Amino acid sequence: MFEKLIYILIMIIIVAVAIIFMKIINLSAGYVGDGEEYRGGKSQTIQLYVKEGCPWCSRAEIFLQNKGLPFVAREILELTEGERDTLLAKTKLYTVPNIIIDGKPIGGYSQLIIWAFKNNIISQEEYNELLPRTQK
Repeated sequence: MFEKLIYILIMIIIVAVAIIFMKIINLSAGYVGDGEEYRGGKSQTIQLYVKEGCPWCSRAEIFLQNKGLPFVAREILELTEGERDTLLAKTKLYTVPNIIIDGKPIGGYSQLIIWAFKNNIISQEEYNELLPRTQK
């Protein structure tokens, strides 16, 4: 009986360590829509901070959906003051959309299109169509 209890406790510890390890390396097991997996099998975490009614936010969301790139979209006005302060400190941006890929702030919609092109997610033709004329 005592051996079974020890065995169960060891199993619980192993599972707890595995969960902590997965959180540390940002695998978020079982969490749907965290931006894992895009073309080429590379893992990406895409965070999109948006504001309702923002046309560039909508374009970014539609682009990511059309390309099958999972992402997490958060309404900027629903963030706590602390979350907004952290986001501002990290990105130095007061604008939306505010996009972070793998923990690295990339900017807004135009930078998302540039990132997608550089990572072979879109063709030169798509790049030319999607990038706003002022950014070319």
